[in-house]
Parts: sequence; structure tokens; C-alpha cells
Amino acid sequence: MTIYLVILTFLILTYAFLNGFHDSSTVVATMIASRATSTKIALLIAAIGNFAGPFILGTAVAKTLGEGLFNLYSFKIEAILFALISAITWSIITWYFAIPSSSSHTIIGAILGASIIFNGASSIRLGELYKILIFLLLSPVIGYIFGYINSKITHLLLKNASPRINRTLKILQIPLSSVVAVSHGANDSQKTTSLMAMVFFILGISSRFEIPIWMIAANAAAISIGTVAGGRRIIKTLGQRIYKIRPINGFSAQLSSAIVISTSSILGGPVSSTHIVTSSIVGAGASERINKIRWTTLNKIIFVLFTTIPASAVFSVLLSYLYILIKGWLS
Repeated sequence: MTIYLVILTFLILTYAFLNGFHDSSTVVATMIASRATSTKIALLIAAIGNFAGPFILGTAVAKTLGEGLFNLYSFKIEAILFALISAITWSIITWYFAIPSSSSHTIIGAILGASIIFNGASSIRLGELYKILIFLLLSPVIGYIFGYINSKITHLLLKNASPRINRTLKILQIPLSSVVAVSHGANDSQKTTSLMAMVFFILGISSRFEIPIWMIAANAAAISIGTVAGGRRIIKTLGQRIYKIRPINGFSAQLSSAIVISTSSILGGPVSSTHIVTSSIVGAGASERINKIRWTTLNKIIFVLFTTIPASAVFSVLLSYLYILIKGWLS
């Protein structure tokens, strides 16, 4: 039990670090691209917000993923082990190729795949799974709509403004990015927090599924450290390769992202902050003209959006099945 606890705690905090490293781009890309602030200051804002998020907006997401999605009383600890190995591998691959994939999609796909092998499909509560998938798949659409509408309204309100308004729009992005960072922390760090709470319950260390404050702080700290390290490769993809982001685009996209991610976090819906910010950026750009978007880059992002869950699920299934075969052969 002690070995499992040490290994799984290390892997969970590693994945939380990679989440921050990978997804820091979601919070700071528009600020950096529109020159609202420097990269270092933007990442610092993101790190502070990520740490504060679960303390401000609560742990509803962790409860949805933990005791909501699975029947933990018959859950085998190996499922979490191989889910984490699969999720960490996928995150490193997508970071290497500078593709802004979703850490949320990755860990959910991986835990579903491993759970089916070790616990059977009956361990998954389908009603809760449908709710999670609806949040994951609809939130980017909502992000696009909000980004489009916010941009249209902002252009209408500022149609007679002088170029000096760009300075104001840059300044306004800072508090908006702080809100996005807080909501990102409340949503994303809670996914690894839920895994840690599951581990402590399954191993019998906790008598029930509970989330103590130290567990929240540990995962929030890991994701914040990862954020400071910063996934600059993906920041470049979101900030420069979809289209040239101006201050008005950054403001509209950040406002949309802040509304959608924070609302989802409060409601307990695990969403992909990466894809919400991406779709908000696309919506803000498309409101000006559709051919402004670089569709080659966007098509790659959309492809990853729809393939991350099945790909990480299949990978965790293969790893889990290989482990069972080797264990049977050795015994």
C-alpha cells in the first residue's frame, strides 16, 4: 500500500505540474500576443490565479469526477496508475508538437479506458459520464459564440474610439486574465485533486471520499509551478498562429473565456480551458472576417479536440492489458 501511495502521489502531482505547464497558454496567450504585458508577468498572474482558484470557486469539479463518475467501492487502484501514465505520455507528446490539447480530455479518456479494463464498464456511472461529455463538447461551442458576440458588441461600442483605446483594452485584459486563471485553477487542479482523494479512499487511508485542504493546496501548488515554467511552444500556437491578435480580440476572447470557464467551475462541470480559450479566440477573430483565421492551425486543434479522449482511452487500455498479460505470464 505504501509503495502505491508514494508512486501515485508522485504521478498525480507530476500530472498537475504538466497541466499547468501545458495549459498556461490558455490564460496568457492573448495577453502576450496583444502586448498587454510581458511573458513573465503574464505567467505570474496565471500562476497566482491557478493556486487561488479552488479556494475561491470550490471543489465541485473534483466531486463530479471522483465520487460522481465512478463506483469507488469496487475500484482497483491499478486503473488510476495506468490512467496517469497514459495521460502524462499524451501531454508530453502534444506539448512537443506544440498542439494545445486538453488536459481534461486526456485524463478523463485515460481513466475511462483503464477503468473498463480493471473494473469493468459497470463501474462507470453513465448518467454522470453523459453530463461530463456534454460539458466538454459543448463548452468550446459556447466559447466561440460568446467570443463572437463579445467582439461584435465591443466593436459596436468602440466604433468611434481613437487608437488610444487599445491601451485601455490592454489594461482590462489583466483583470480578465486573472479571472480566467482563477477559474482555470478551480477546474483543472480539481481533476488531479479528485484522483488523489480517490487513491486515499481506495487504499483505505480515508474512510470516505473527502478532499482535505492540504490536498487542494498540494495540487494547486503543482499546477502553479508548472504554469510559471510555462508551455511557451503552445503559447505561440494560440497567440500567433491562429491569427494576429489585436488588443480588441484579446479583450473579447478573455471576457468570453472568463464567463464560460468560471460558470462551469461553479456548476461542477469539468471543461477544457484550452479549447474554450481557443474557440473564444476564433470567435473573436471570425466576428471581423472569417478568412482572418488560419484554418491549417485550427484544423489541427479541432482534430486533437475530438481525438484526445479516444486516443488516451485506447492508450491506457493497451497499457493496462499489457500489464495484465505480463503479470499473468510471470505468475
